[in-house]
Amino acid sequence: MTGSDAELLTDSVSEVKPNSGGIPKSVRIITTILVSAAALASVVGLATVVQQPKGMVTGSTGEIVNADMVDVQWKIKENTCIRGTAEGFGGNGAELPEKLAKELCAINRFCTGISCGRNGRGYYVCTMRAGRDEQTRRYGTTSWIKVPIWDDRGDNLG
Repeated sequence: MTGSDAELLTDSVSEVKPNSGGIPKSVRIITTILVSAAALASVVGLATVVQQPKGMVTGSTGEIVNADMVDVQWKIKENTCIRGTAEGFGGNGAELPEKLAKELCAINRFCTGISCGRNGRGYYVCTMRAGRDEQTRRYGTTSWIKVPIWDDRGDNLG
């Protein structure tokens, strides 16, 4: 039976040709530009990290400290909190795990120590502090005072 629905459907499908032109030229140009820009940004970012001097840490506020020269000890003070939050890299009241807080405090020139305790959600966190005075707390807050280690020439290594 000629002209059946099946034959009409088969004929119409065979007449459909794929887009022989492919992706429009304008889309290809824009895609090429975007991919090239992303690749360039990656290379520039990597070059910036590679050119950074060994041991130098750039903080969030632009200060640069030499992490290779840092050597500190920590003096523990139970049931105290050091007054004032430290500025700079890792500071400004950021809640950090104890180990990270000590590492960042050691390389932050504004930090005089860390104070740790439970936050409002019940997590044990530490903040980097900048004061010289300790405020006595009833319980649960522990502070570590940063004590720089001095070399043979009297230079502060911390």
